[in-house]
Amino acid sequence: MRCKVCKGTGKQTIEVCGAETGKFEMDCFWCEGTGEMTPRQKRTWDFARNSWCRCGNPSGESKFYDDGKHPTTKTHHYRCVDCGKITQIG
Repeated sequence: MRCKVCKGTGKQTIEVCGAETGKFEMDCFWCEGTGEMTPRQKRTWDFARNSWCRCGNPSGESKFYDDGKHPTTKTHHYRCVDCGKITQIG
């Protein structure tokens, strides 16, 4: 199956903003530069993509989870109290 992220090119362009800004190209993280996703890679991508808040967080409130305190996301992060999905990691 063609990679959903790089569209089969095997490459991603990453834009960095901050103290040092710029763009650079690297092998696609999701397909490991092959341009094709295995069924397992596709499931992982779908899970990651569907974990993020898309409701717009109407209440403006979020809940913080420390490292290892959420069953599906091991790193510290914030979740929308309206839909329960991730609003920020780190």
